[in-house]
Amino acid sequence: MTSPTPSAPIATSPEPELRRDQLQAIDFVTSRDASLLLSEPGCGKTGVLLGAVEVVCLLEGGSAMVMVPPGLIAQFRAEAAIWSPGLPDPLVNRVPAPGQWALVAHSRAHLLVDEVRRDGLNFLLVDEAHLASTIVPKPTRVQRAVHALADEAGGVVFATATPVDCVAATDLIGLISTSGLISRRHVEAVLAEVEFAEFRPGERQPRWISDRGIGWLGSLLATGSVRMRANDLGVDLPEVDTSHIRVPLGRRQLAQQAAAERFSGLRRAQLRDRASHDPQGLAAAVMQWHERSGECHEHILVLTERLETVNAIAEVAARNHTPVFVMTGATSPSKRSQAISAHQRQGGLLVASGVADAGLNLQYCSALVEVRTPWTAERASQRLGRIRRPGSRHTKVEHVSIVPDTLDEQRREERRVARATMAERLLSASPTPEQHWQRRRASA
Repeated sequence: MTSPTPSAPIATSPEPELRRDQLQAIDFVTSRDASLLLSEPGCGKTGVLLGAVEVVCLLEGGSAMVMVPPGLIAQFRAEAAIWSPGLPDPLVNRVPAPGQWALVAHSRAHLLVDEVRRDGLNFLLVDEAHLASTIVPKPTRVQRAVHALADEAGGVVFATATPVDCVAATDLIGLISTSGLISRRHVEAVLAEVEFAEFRPGERQPRWISDRGIGWLGSLLATGSVRMRANDLGVDLPEVDTSHIRVPLGRRQLAQQAAAERFSGLRRAQLRDRASHDPQGLAAAVMQWHERSGECHEHILVLTERLETVNAIAEVAARNHTPVFVMTGATSPSKRSQAISAHQRQGGLLVASGVADAGLNLQYCSALVEVRTPWTAERASQRLGRIRRPGSRHTKVEHVSIVPDTLDEQRREERRVARATMAERLLSASPTPEQHWQRRRASA
């Protein structure tokens, strides 16, 4: 593929204008058959993806498909009108013709594989790629579709807005192998260098990776990926004040957990997790924290995974006459925008389910309350990235985890801490856009 130099405008001049490092990143991803774009939240990943679409569709006359989580299609469409007004309106969940581009939900990609094989595709861009490429014992339908589309497309970009110190080794291997940066036959050799800890139900990630494995992955990342970090842009992110609140289980939950021990494997893990969930107890813990510390925070984001917990927190907050706004998967994009605008004006609690884990700019909030931490460090870091991002007017944000007082929750936190150091060693080899541009000029 050909691409413009970073000093040239990208097809049209969008408002706001792209930064130099974004132009360099666009040049990098459009000049390769396969690449990774690793970005911290708020560093302009969406602008880079849309700039790449402009290069493919407007300058080269090709077709581009952007895969996004289902809940972000409307938002990505709105971002395109801001960053790339010269682009035509995108197709939705359809295969684009030359000169067109399409937004496709991760969950709908498998329906388009046969049509792409018949009609072809010039460029595939996978946003939030860590959701579609993690290596697991049995690939999901989404993962199989991503692999098939990546094989058919002329160029592939895998992008993730996960902070660079929280990406797991297997996620990187999955991204690298899926995007074509490493041959599939080499994946087993790389996995052989990953040392697995004792297997526990529900755990699919390695605790650590050997030095030799880090060297292999690091060399691949050095040539096939580009990293965008706030520190490299000269932007100071807010400091994070982290705390944990453990909620003791009641008699009923303890009895249910004891009963779960009669089972084994994944079934036991599921029953123990279900038994440890007490929506009313967790909601009470949220409001107790709010009574102690809520006066220090005008805008508070509360995230949880279960709908019953969202409803319980909203009910308790309403009884206490605390302003509360709710977002779930059933909330339409327009009502989500209304809830965020009302929360920004009135303050109080914005209580949301997994729909708010990614894609939202909530840097006006000064506190994040996680009700039960997610299984993966990627989702946890995405959550913190909603409020800790460039543009925040706060010098410090508070991150509070409210979890049941169980051994499973303690082990989950230990795994997240152990993986952070290993991932930082891996990702330190991934160059910035400026470093890539300097290498390219030196080789020319």
